[in-house]
Amino acid sequence: MLESAGLSAAAYIDALNANPRSLHRQRLLQQASNSLVPGELTRLYLALAKIGGNELCKLAPYYKYFIARERRRRMAQNQLTANHPNKAAQLYSTPQLGAAKKRLYILFSGDFGQFFLPGAMVLDILPPGPKDVIIVRSGKNKNYRVGVPTLGQTPYAVAHSLAARFDVATYQHVSVLGFSAGGFFAHKVAEFLNAQILITFGGVIVSDFLLLPTIVRLGITAFDPICACRPGGTMRRINVIASKNERDCLHSDRMHRLRPDMMEAHLINTGQHDVLGRMAKTRTAGVFMRLALAENGQWFRAINAPFFAYGKFVRYARKALGLQKLPAQQRF
Repeated sequence: MLESAGLSAAAYIDALNANPRSLHRQRLLQQASNSLVPGELTRLYLALAKIGGNELCKLAPYYKYFIARERRRRMAQNQLTANHPNKAAQLYSTPQLGAAKKRLYILFSGDFGQFFLPGAMVLDILPPGPKDVIIVRSGKNKNYRVGVPTLGQTPYAVAHSLAARFDVATYQHVSVLGFSAGGFFAHKVAEFLNAQILITFGGVIVSDFLLLPTIVRLGITAFDPICACRPGGTMRRINVIASKNERDCLHSDRMHRLRPDMMEAHLINTGQHDVLGRMAKTRTAGVFMRLALAENGQWFRAINAPFFAYGKFVRYARKALGLQKLPAQQRF
């Protein structure tokens, strides 16, 4: 596989031409969708038909999304550059602008470094405007239990490393996004960095994974290893979950007990964990990002209120009917 740091569409085109086997090409395209900026990924995708015809195009994740005409225009206007000074933290930046004129987004991946969507697609659905984006990926099956290699073993150490390496204090606005297993870790990092907005997608408290139903039922909070050490403040907290996914609902209940100011955003029509992927398929991901990450959060609060009420109703109605259950491997 190619070293992702500093790669361009041209480098992937050369690699695809040199690897005629479908399996190798599929892996290259998967890597490209996670490492290239949206504009570079579009340049690569537009060359696929010439390299390998329709069969190669079918191997590209979200191929039609990135070659759509309106998105190609937007990507050209909001191009980012990749600069990865650290393997654990990839930086995508709007060039030729200082930090004071940009917003900083810090993204914590889920297991195996995944975001439910290709990395380039996550970058594309962030609100338009000058930005710097730091992508932090967890190691395989580590789930942040030992922090992030090369950045630190605890949320405080990781936050300190990010603040020092990327001059976080120079940004006027910092938003932290956590995906799945990166959810509660992102909560703590956001607190240490004094971020303005924290959003998690299917947020999970990894240390509670096996004992979660018992802990929620008993309401254990005393001497909690993931205690609310820095509660309150002005940070906007949002956790996006699917009301039909009982595991995610329990994790959200747990996080809400530890962080009472956290809002829940319910997607009621799915029981799947990959909530952001579901939103992308229904073409609501970009709209959600603009509302949830807006400077003024009152519009999001107003729009989310009826969805929250309906989502809670769906969950409790399904529980009463015996339909809302944990996956078999997590029942007690």
